[in-house]
Amino acid sequence: MKFRHIVFTVIALLGALSAAVAADRYALVNISTAYVRSRPSHSGELVTQQLMGFPVKILDSEGEWNKVETIDGYEGYIIDNTLVTLTPEDYSQWKSLLRVVVTAHKELSVTDANGAQVSDVVPGAILGYDGICPSDSSMAVVVLPDGRKGLLDAGALTDITDWSRQPLSVDDAIAYGMDNLGAPYLWGGMSPKGMDCSGLTWTAYWLNGRLLQRDASKQALMGDKITDWKQLRAGDLAFFGNPNTGRITHVALLRDSKGNFVHSSAGRVRLNSLDPSAPDCISAKFLWGISPDGFRPLNEDCKSLWLFNK
Repeated sequence: MKFRHIVFTVIALLGALSAAVAADRYALVNISTAYVRSRPSHSGELVTQQLMGFPVKILDSEGEWNKVETIDGYEGYIIDNTLVTLTPEDYSQWKSLLRVVVTAHKELSVTDANGAQVSDVVPGAILGYDGICPSDSSMAVVVLPDGRKGLLDAGALTDITDWSRQPLSVDDAIAYGMDNLGAPYLWGGMSPKGMDCSGLTWTAYWLNGRLLQRDASKQALMGDKITDWKQLRAGDLAFFGNPNTGRITHVALLRDSKGNFVHSSAGRVRLNSLDPSAPDCISAKFLWGISPDGFRPLNEDCKSLWLFNK
């Protein structure tokens, strides 16, 4: 009896392991910005977005909706007609393909040979790479997750391996914010089509090969607190909220060491200051800031396994 009990225990463990492995299903986002909602309905709150080529882990399915986990740890629902589902073999192969990251700061068009749009793409998207266009060396042939091909400005692309290893550049992060002044505010947004405060800072550093937490309240915990705004430097993140509870409600990206910053607030991406004497001083209460010096390149992050075979 004892032997049979051991056998059944081993079988049960193997079954549980097999089920766990089988549960790890992935998909790639197949449109420029896929909405991640709080519940499986178009009326569900937009909690975040995922960009073209981003892998998502499928946790469950409810009709046409998939409950997913994102690379930055968010969970929510994406409708299945915006995804390309992958077998484990497909996913492993994708992680070994030649791929590029769109590192331009504006929305772009992937076109066919006649100039007709195949799809739009936004900064941060991940695309397959099929070489330089034979008839125009300024254009690259890119491959969308569902296999469609098109042309895109080669200068707007960075090899994904190089992108994941690049040195920190706060100037590049700041430039993303500055290049999108006036872009509309969108709760949960992650692109120039519309972004919220932490969507701006997230994408600014994603383009620099860094993976931040998605929400301002979690970004605020990614470094040592700097409570004197005069100690903040260009590229630092400044956090605002309730001084009594410490609850974070907003984040901004410092442009310099004088308290000037760019952020998405009050309808659009705009400029403001922490300096009480400045005419554009923000009314929100500054709580603390953090330096990006501790933001590791993605190739050193455990989440790199979502993008690369190790």
